[in-house]
Amino acid sequence: MFRKARTALIGLAVAAGMVTVGSAPVQAATSAAMDAPCGWFVSSGLAKYNHCDYNNVIIYVDRLIHSDYEKCVGPGVTTLGIHPAVKGAWYNGRLC
Repeated sequence: MFRKARTALIGLAVAAGMVTVGSAPVQAATSAAMDAPCGWFVSSGLAKYNHCDYNNVIIYVDRLIHSDYEKCVGPGVTTLGIHPAVKGAWYNGRLC
């Protein structure tokens, strides 16, 4: 049931143009953030989330062994941990 709801939310976010691919205060976008895809991605073995808007949002972080959690992120790239220990992350529809 949870997987179906999560898939539906991801599909809705993609359809709305919020995500193109799978916590810091508001700051100017860096060139690294501009080069990274929006949303969750893996780079050099690290799981990261790039928030491509100008507000702060809460993301849901899906982890392999430990409990999943929510995190407030600002614009730009946030490192979430080592992949595959962090399996994914997505915007949950709330601001922070």
